[in-house]
Amino acid sequence: MKEKLMNIKDKVVEYAKKGWEWMKTNPLITSVVGFSVVSLVLILVAMLALQEFVVSVCVLIIIEAAMAALLHQAEIWKHGILLGVQLLAGIIIKRIPLIIICIIAYVAATFALQLMGKKNEQA
Repeated sequence: MKEKLMNIKDKVVEYAKKGWEWMKTNPLITSVVGFSVVSLVLILVAMLALQEFVVSVCVLIIIEAAMAALLHQAEIWKHGILLGVQLLAGIIIKRIPLIIICIIAYVAATFALQLMGKKNEQA
């Protein structure tokens, strides 16, 4: 029994190493998986800690990803203005934690898009 478990463990480790190597060589998959993990964590935090509705949080994350896709090649100061306006809106409507989640989603999406672009330029 113990020998079978060790064989299963070795196979799982082997497949994990192959998957990790494949993800390192494919920037699109790495970026999508990274943004997906960040988004899932943000959705869970918003649902469980902030008691937000899942649909509204998902829609906000989609909007943030769309804004990042439109502006990911803009100058850094434009990103700063956008984040400042979002934070100001959060202060006005008294939903600062939710807006901080949106800002994190925007930064993660922009970073993923920049990472994809840099990897594609190198190839």
